[in-house]
Amino acid sequence: ASQLIPLRPNQSYTLTGELSSNGLTSDQLPFIEIAGRDCSFRSATKMVKPDQDWTPFSLSFTLPDACRQGVMVRLRRHHSKRINSLISGEVGISNFSLQTTPSPSIR
Repeated sequence: ASQLIPLRPNQSYTLTGELSSNGLTSDQLPFIEIAGRDCSFRSATKMVKPDQDWTPFSLSFTLPDACRQGVMVRLRRHHSKRINSLISGEVGISNFSLQTTPSPSIR
């Protein structure tokens, strides 16, 4: 699952939400990633646990100047290292919010 979001470069943002999981069966579990559409910017949460009650997450980032086409916010996982690399179980995503935050000041 993914969503393209147009954002302004050189602006700071915070993405918040909640993740849950039940019975996940892989060595590589899902996580939320923010990736620049036209640049190499990346930021991500930790992988969810195989069984996890609703747990809040927060990702704060400043979009680099080179990112002019916004970001992709997506649920993903890395390739499994197991021979049986299929995943099963359930992942829940709730209460997504993306807010601008004050940019860090230079002192």
